[in-house]
Amino acid sequence: MFRYKIKYAKDEDAKRALAVYDGLRRATDTIERWLDRQLEEFEVTMHQFALLDLLRRRGPLNQVTACEALHDGESNMAFLASTLEKRGWIERRVDANDRRNRMLHVTPEGRKLAAILAPLHACLIRAQVSALTRRDQAALHRLCEKLADYPSGLVLGELLSLLAEQARE
Repeated sequence: MFRYKIKYAKDEDAKRALAVYDGLRRATDTIERWLDRQLEEFEVTMHQFALLDLLRRRGPLNQVTACEALHDGESNMAFLASTLEKRGWIERRVDANDRRNRMLHVTPEGRKLAAILAPLHACLIRAQVSALTRRDQAALHRLCEKLADYPSGLVLGELLSLLAEQARE
């Protein structure tokens, strides 16, 4: 896990922004590692379950759509799909409407596993976030949505200008 060295930030706004980012990353990493440990007895990781459950709920998807839905990279999605396919939980089939596309289909075995794990996953998430009050949970959700919906705003030229300005200081 990469963690910023906050002491190197030049101003208080940068330090605060990096601290927020670091806190979000640490919380996410901690929760995901804990969830993976809870799912070990089913021999499935959190990311594998997420793809299985997505296909169970939404039906067949191509890998690009699955990537977008799970906010994951294409190379990781290809690895996940290969792993689940080897275990017999999903199948890749050529799309009847566009032969260039390969669709991910959940198998009956994968559907059964996802159906068993879905309520367990919900209970695990509820247990993990119970450290926060309902009000804190709602506030955190609202703030995370706000961050997720915020356009990055910086284009490369602006970023390079900022870096050059900081280098002059």
